[in-house]
Parts: sequence; structure tokens; C-alpha cells
Amino acid sequence: MRIRRLGIGDGAALREVLAAFRGYERVEPDDFLSDPNSFVMIADTSENIIGWAYGYILSRPEGQHSMLIYELEVEANHRRRGVASQLISSCVDLANESGCYQAWLLTERDNSPAMEFYSATNARRGPDQAILIWDQLDTGRQQ
Repeated sequence: MRIRRLGIGDGAALREVLAAFRGYERVEPDDFLSDPNSFVMIADTSENIIGWAYGYILSRPEGQHSMLIYELEVEANHRRRGVASQLISSCVDLANESGCYQAWLLTERDNSPAMEFYSATNARRGPDQAILIWDQLDTGRQQ
């Protein structure tokens, strides 16, 4: 197994990931992959992609940067084999290389397996906060 970051020209791999993990049939990955503040890490074998993580490097007004790991997923039959740990490690390495002062992600407070896993990767639990979401924004694009 290897972990690698997708980049420009890896649209086919991202399409494969999104079809396998999300069931998406229509994917337009070029904007995402060409954005230097977005990233996708994949875990693959010689046969297929078995896990992935993606997120964003966020700029703060005072000049610092942080990394949001937006999603992490590993195929069920490859869990508990270190794949997720290696994906997290690759994301944290990228955060360090990118000059981020921290990397963070969100999960449900009552998701005990996730909380235990992230704690084992040296993540600390942040303050309890609520996430408020505005959906269906008019972006000027038809969907």
C-alpha cells in the first residue's frame, strides 16, 4: 500500500475515488485539484484505491494557516490495518510542510470509535462547539 497526494492530471483517480466511496457518477475534479489550498490523499494498492482523505488549507486574517481535514474514509475490509493512521499522518505532514500552525477535523461527539482513533494519532479534543450550516446558497450556478 502507498499513500499519495493527487494533483493536476489525477482527475481519473479522483473520479474513481468519488465513484467508489460516494457513488458519484458526474465529477468535475479539475478545479479542486488545481487549487493549491485543496488536497486529496489516497491510499492505494496495486489493484485499487482503499482509502482517502481530503481537505483545505485555510488562511487566517492575521497571516496564519490551518488545515481542515474535511473527510477521511477507508474501505470496510481494509480498516484496522493502519490505512487511516497513514492518511492522517500524510495530512499532518502536508500541514507542516505548508506552514500550518494546526490541522483539525470535525466528528460527532458521540462517535466513540472515531474519538478513540483520533486520540491515538495524538489529536487533542477541542472545545465543544456547535456547527451551524447554511444550505442551498445561490451561487449563481445551476445544479
